[in-house]
Amino acid sequence: MYGYDRQKNQFSKWVSGGIGLILLGIATMMILTGRGMREELAAVVFFFFLIVAVMIFVVMGMQMSRFEEKHPFIEDFYTEEEKEKAYRKYAVRIAVGIGLILIGLLISIAGEAVLEEKAVMLPEMESQWEMISGAVFMLLLFIGVPILVYGGLQKEKYDIEKYNKERNPSQERKRRNALTGKVCGLIMMLATCIYLFWSFTTNNWEITWVVYPVAGILCGVAAVVLSGGN
Repeated sequence: MYGYDRQKNQFSKWVSGGIGLILLGIATMMILTGRGMREELAAVVFFFFLIVAVMIFVVMGMQMSRFEEKHPFIEDFYTEEEKEKAYRKYAVRIAVGIGLILIGLLISIAGEAVLEEKAVMLPEMESQWEMISGAVFMLLLFIGVPILVYGGLQKEKYDIEKYNKERNPSQERKRRNALTGKVCGLIMMLATCIYLFWSFTTNNWEITWVVYPVAGILCGVAAVVLSGGN
């Protein structure tokens, strides 16, 4: 149907991969810092991953927007059997993604327990171990989070009714969507300013990245509030 399935598959893969690149960049930065590289140079490596991810998001977003403009309405061509099979895959992906994240949390907790038992170890070794355990956690996030994102995007692909409703919104819905976009844009710009100021003034690059997940949560809250429950 106008290449809808192919476009959605491509969008799901590349967006999930872009998110994975950001997490991989954070893990790489933490590993390099733990191995003695200067934090500024490690941050440069992270920004390389971030720039590539942003480029992916821009290209995929523009391609999807163009497709939606050309095809604002799609007939539901998926069979019930295909939808059921897709939902089973979605359930497995969600379980695997959450499982990997929880394993990462367990590793971090175990690492802290080891550090408490080894209280006599040198401070340098302690900081390196914390960095390594944090990097392992981020590597598991690098695998788990894209699986979650891909699973969610693939599930959404089969909801043709939602696609048509979003492509043909009411005037009130258009107004709310525009306001949500502006608010989220301001939140992310503010988060970037805070991230850069905090990072360069404290040199705590391994911590300051938490600004972006917080900003993402705030964007989600803003979208729910401004949607008016729709």
